[in-house]
Amino acid sequence: MSDKTIDVASVRALIASAPDTLLVDVRTPSEFEDARIDGAVNLPLGQADHRLKQVAEQAGDRRLVLVCRSDRRAHRCRADLEAAGIRGAVVMTGGMIAWAAAGAPVLHGTGARR
Repeated sequence: MSDKTIDVASVRALIASAPDTLLVDVRTPSEFEDARIDGAVNLPLGQADHRLKQVAEQAGDRRLVLVCRSDRRAHRCRADLEAAGIRGAVVMTGGMIAWAAAGAPVLHGTGARR
């Protein structure tokens, strides 16, 4: 783990110890509805420009973890946040692929978009 990334095991521990952790899933709505982490908020990268900065600012002192399928889009999102002056967001390495591979719980089905 670095100051810009966090692994699946650490995300799981963070959620357990700090349930107010803000998980922002930057995948498309259909990807999110298909498989997601419980409690994650869907904010697709393509729609995230001004809304993500607002979400990050509203997160306050809560830890902001960015998630996507593999981690590419999440890294791009973190870079955009940094360019906008928002620091402290981290990317879950390996994204949902790593989350599922680790046997972490995944919710499936529709109606999960927030």
